[in-house]
This record gives sequence, structure tokens and C-alpha cells, in this order.
Amino acid sequence: EAAELTERATELIADSPVEAEELLVQARRLAPDDPQIVRLLTAATRRAEAKRTVERARTFWEAGERERAARELARANVNDALTDDAQAQLATWEQTLIQESSSADEADARRLYGLGVLLGVSSEGLRTLRERLGTQLAARATSLRDDGMPATAALVELEARRVGAAVE
Repeated sequence: EAAELTERATELIADSPVEAEELLVQARRLAPDDPQIVRLLTAATRRAEAKRTVERARTFWEAGERERAARELARANVNDALTDDAQAQLATWEQTLIQESSSADEADARRLYGLGVLLGVSSEGLRTLRERLGTQLAARATSLRDDGMPATAALVELEARRVGAAVE
């Protein structure tokens, strides 16, 4: 019976790690010294915990705790690589950040860029967020210069250049 449970769990481990974990716990009770069951149980437990971690991250995101969600999502890995669920969630959140940045003011653009860095979004996504922040900073520098505040404008221009914006 342990062999049958192990075989079923092996088929489920990638797609349904929680269910595989439960089957392997049962198999281990039947054959506590079987090294294959122990190895598979360890793998299933890691995958199941990564799946639960993605769910916790989603909960934090939906509650508006995006930084906490980003930190939680980073822990959804197996063998030092994000799981497929975590990668899919990261891609969804990256698109959300990019969409929000299209109409963001400077403060929001700064927050979105920082969140993109924390999440580890793709280089393309990060470049888009950085460019949009740079555009906001360049506009603020121009406004400050026009308002007769050249020193403050120069500081904002430096920051705009640092993020790669073209400043006149």
C-alpha cells in the first residue's frame, strides 16, 4: 500500500504538492524507513509550502500590503528558484505596476519603481518603471526651475539623470 501511495504522490508532486504531501505522510506511516518516501516527502513539503507562500503573498497584495507581499513572494522558491506559481504571480504584478505607472504622479512613480526593484521584476519592466519615474522627475525639475528654484531643480535633475531620464 505504501508503494501505491508513493506512486500516486509522485504523479501529483508537481501540480498538486499539497495532495502529494498528504499521500506521502500516509505512506511514511506505513513504511517509515523507506528513503524514497522521505526524499519525496521533503520535496512535496517544499513545494506545498511554496504554494502556500504564494497564496499568503496574494492575500497581502490584495490587502494593500504590497511590500510585504513582495517579500513573501520571494520566499516561494524550491531549490533557489521561484516556483511556476510564483513566477506567474510576479508577471501579473509586474503588469499591474506598469499599468499603474502610466498615470502615476512622482510620488507614486517612485513607490512603484521601488516596489518593482523589491519584487525583482524583469529588466524590461524595471526599465519602464524607471523611465516613467525619470519623466516625472524631469518634469518636476523643469517646474522648479521655472518657479525660480534652480538649486532644488538641479538636485531633482541629478536624481532624474541617475534613473536615466533625459534632462534639458
